[in-house]
Amino acid sequence: MKTHSECQEGCNDQREPSHSWSGHDLVPMERVELVEELLASFDFPSRVVLDAEWGTEAEDRLRAFEQGEVRAVPADEVFCRVGGPTTS
Repeated sequence: MKTHSECQEGCNDQREPSHSWSGHDLVPMERVELVEELLASFDFPSRVVLDAEWGTEAEDRLRAFEQGEVRAVPADEVFCRVGGPTTS
């Protein structure tokens, strides 16, 4: 098998790319889609397990809220407690 350098030495195709671009050439939604595709390319089997566990956790939290086991806290109150921005 040839090394990368050997392959490059034998390559006579020195064309410049027809278009160089950056993420700024994309509209915001296209950038979001690109980022999602790139992140999805890192999926490993353990990600499936984690996604399933977070799904179960979210369903448990929603059920607890709907059954009155936990209460909602207004955002202003939460931000006041942690010293973050307020919504008003």
